[in-house]
Amino acid sequence: MSRRAYVASHAVACALGADRAEVAANLFSAAPPTVAGRWTLADGRTVPVGALPFSLGEGDLTNQPTRSRPNRMLAHVLKDIGPAVAAAIDQSGAARVGVVLGTSTS
Repeated sequence: MSRRAYVASHAVACALGADRAEVAANLFSAAPPTVAGRWTLADGRTVPVGALPFSLGEGDLTNQPTRSRPNRMLAHVLKDIGPAVAAAIDQSGAARVGVVLGTSTS
């Protein structure tokens, strides 16, 4: 039996920008931003690397778990999807709502 899943909202923050609009503008720009630099691997090859072009802040310095980079990234993108998450919880209940966070660093 298949079950349906719905994406009610999405947010993005990456080397192309801090939010959906900035990422889209840079992605489709005639001159998108370049990568932040290059990293040398153990075997001597170099690869391009990106970096966030904005600060994630320090998080809640009194609470160790909120200082982690993934938690600060989640707090950043939650600003964009927070209203949709709250609406989904109101409609379906917290047990039926999920948030998926993908990151290349954690």
